[in-house]
Amino acid sequence: MRIEGTALSADIAMITGDKEKPTHFRYDVFVRGGGAQVLAMKMESLSEERNFAQRYGDNSVLVAWFVDKDYKDVILPNTKDLEVIITKTQIAKPGAKNATITGSGITTRYKGTLVDSSVPEVSESNTFNHDTSNSMRSLSFQLMDRALYQLRMTKAGAILRATTAEDALKVLLTAKSISLDIDDSCKPQGVEMVPADTALKADGTANIREHVIIRPDVSLFDLAGYIQKFCGGIYNNGIGQYYKDKTWFVFPLFDNSRAGTADRTLTIIRVPADSMPDIDNSYTLRGNHLFVLATDEAISIDQSDHNQLNDGNSVIYPTATGVMSKMMPADDSVGFASESDVMGRVSVESRPDGLNNASFNVQTATDNTAAVLSKLARASQQMMQFGWAYSDPSLLYPGMPTRVLYNKNGVIETMQGTLIGGDSFTEMATPGMATEHYQTKTALTVLVAKAPDKRA
Repeated sequence: MRIEGTALSADIAMITGDKEKPTHFRYDVFVRGGGAQVLAMKMESLSEERNFAQRYGDNSVLVAWFVDKDYKDVILPNTKDLEVIITKTQIAKPGAKNATITGSGITTRYKGTLVDSSVPEVSESNTFNHDTSNSMRSLSFQLMDRALYQLRMTKAGAILRATTAEDALKVLLTAKSISLDIDDSCKPQGVEMVPADTALKADGTANIREHVIIRPDVSLFDLAGYIQKFCGGIYNNGIGQYYKDKTWFVFPLFDNSRAGTADRTLTIIRVPADSMPDIDNSYTLRGNHLFVLATDEAISIDQSDHNQLNDGNSVIYPTATGVMSKMMPADDSVGFASESDVMGRVSVESRPDGLNNASFNVQTATDNTAAVLSKLARASQQMMQFGWAYSDPSLLYPGMPTRVLYNKNGVIETMQGTLIGGDSFTEMATPGMATEHYQTKTALTVLVAKAPDKRA
């Protein structure tokens, strides 16, 4: 399919015309253990799984080649206490004279776990001796941010008085994070949180809770979800909590309205895979707003219709306040109350076919409208995944408000939602130990909903 002359041509030209954005990098890998440090001969690949909706931090695997002697003398004896250091440096594109360094390097330190730590004397043949200084082996490391390595063992138990649910989450995430016994260069720096939907009461006053009680067995990674469910709630559209770039990100998972107001957004320009193959100028920045060409195959999974028909697009439930304080005694043995006093009802948008399904929740009485609305909001989401070639995933952040633009019969259609994933794979641009260039591909996963009656 040709894209020239379509409504998206100007957007595509804006992106491909930016020749300054980095697309190729050099990677240097070091491993420390037992007071010694060794340099990898070559990084083979780096896989980074980022699931902002279901995980709490990156899940990364590094594959690199090491001199056999370095493996046996430094890495293998210290498998329980290894640090992996990766330096990423921008370089010129292939074809330029030499691999000229064009940008400063970014160094990241990880807690490294050797995936295969077999003992050479057991796993290798002893029928002959070989020179370990001139032989190499491929090693795989599971990588974890050094702060996350400690935070995963941190509990969030606390009792806070006279505070909001939002402030309770910020205080506990900050206090637990800055107390880590870790180098300042790796220590968490703060919390970036989308303002809470429950910050104010209906009358406009602060929604102060007398107590916010966190059980002592609650993991710090589960803190946002716990407060969302059991402490009055924070967002009406689900909640995500993710640690990235020394920062805790807290955001609504299913809020599709933030792309027009957020300071940093992502716009994905959907281009058919056969129309622009292998375009390395695949993104640009306009201020803090990232524009990306999605030229690889796209995947769309829409179960919103199925979910709403089965789970409902509205819910009726008993309110805790109504049950506890508005039951009026009629005589000595019988109490009564009007339905409006003791029952709550919330709903999302009506279905266009008129088949609205209101379920009745009798499991528990609650005043946590945010949690009830979040369950309904989840059912209306459509998941889409786009391939971004020659990517720079460092420009993404958890819960990034996102627009998706695509051409439909000469008209630009718009969908908007939230970035919930950015799985990346970095590999050598050309095979061989002599190559200096690495390139990255990223799968962008977005929860979207069509913007009602809007076209760009």
